[in-house]
Amino acid sequence: MQIVHEGLKKQIREQVEKAGGLKEAFEKGIFMYSKNGGKVNKIRHIRIFKSVTEPLQIKKQTNLSKHDYKQFYYAGNASNLAYGLYKSENQTKVGFRIIDLFAASKINRLTNSGKVELENEIGGEKKRLFLQSILMAGQKVIFYKDNKSDLEHLSSKEISNLTYKIEGFEKDGRIRLTHHLNANSDNELKAMEGQSGKAIYQGFSYLNPDLENPWPKLKLSMGNLKMVIENEDFKVKIDGEISWLNRPQEEINIVS
Repeated sequence: MQIVHEGLKKQIREQVEKAGGLKEAFEKGIFMYSKNGGKVNKIRHIRIFKSVTEPLQIKKQTNLSKHDYKQFYYAGNASNLAYGLYKSENQTKVGFRIIDLFAASKINRLTNSGKVELENEIGGEKKRLFLQSILMAGQKVIFYKDNKSDLEHLSSKEISNLTYKIEGFEKDGRIRLTHHLNANSDNELKAMEGQSGKAIYQGFSYLNPDLENPWPKLKLSMGNLKMVIENEDFKVKIDGEISWLNRPQEEINIVS
């Protein structure tokens, strides 16, 4: 147990063991006991140790403690929700903004449709960057070599090999992606570390030159984001077919 108070931890453990299990103990109720063994009150809140990266301060406690860590209600920071990709007018410079769900709600950037709103411009007058795309976790992207038009000459199998799903965003602007047909768990990928290195499960920083064997995971910097984006450039149907939004082309299936 990761309960902060050692005495409370001991009392809870004894009651769970006596009841025959955690479920049974909760059904009966778990209580604080006095030194004389009498019930004092029912336990409803427990302070536990929890490792959280950059926890969020939700609000101040009503009765402030002398200990700083007890003065606020905390919550784990939600995973990053959206990623704004920015480019200069001549497309030579790139930048990004990352926003998590809590921040999006707090500053009213989450619309009723679930979309995130970001600034259209960032940077100063001499380093002004303009919003190009808003990427969301779970969204699919299709990579290309030089230009979007490269995709026009590829087969559905080749398109499928270049299709990835966004898993999340790193603080430094890199994006984590998983191949849309990858069925390996992280543990299974870790087992391949001896042959392929840690990147096999942490994510490669480049596409596999052998397009017939796409990497299961990628972790790409802003400079390597040559891709078309779901709901901006194409849509994916339930049956796996994609339909292009910005150019006429037959629908192709990327699942089989």
